This record gives sequence, structure tokens and C-alpha cells, in this order.
Amino acid sequence: MPYLGLSRADERRFLADLVAQGLPPDKAEPIALGLARAHELEAAGRKLDALVEITKAYDAGLKAFEEGESGKSGKKIPFNKGLNRKR
Repeated sequence: MPYLGLSRADERRFLADLVAQGLPPDKAEPIALGLARAHELEAAGRKLDALVEITKAYDAGLKAFEEGESGKSGKKIPFNKGLNRKR
């Protein structure tokens, strides 16, 4: 997201966090834990390992949305409708 001044890693972290916010807690927790691990790795200077964790979290969130797990009510919502719903 060049307009936000984010690197690709920061963009993935941002998107993974947004996805996690739209998921039920049982699906969001592993994503949040992965992002926390990534933060710890980055703070320890292990940027490549942090990027791997960020990518895992991003992929997990994407998979959950593709499987229709969006919506905190637990109701399955098709991927394209989950992105357009009002909060």
C-alpha cells in the first residue's frame, strides 16, 4: 500500500489484522497469536522469520474468509458479501 507508506511486510500485517477483526474469536485467535510472534521476532532482529509468521497469519485469515467464516455471529457469509456488509 504505497499510499500508506507501508512495506510489503507491514501491508500483510495490516491486512491480517483487519481480517482477524472480522472473524469469530476462535478463528481470529490463531491469527492474532501469529502476529504477536511476528512482532517478537522482528524486535529480536529476525525480520525474515517475522515475515514468515506474518505470511502464515495473512494466509490463515484469507483461508477463513474464503471458507465463509466471516461474521462474528458465526453465520457463514460468502467471501464477496463479507467484504461489503455494514458494521
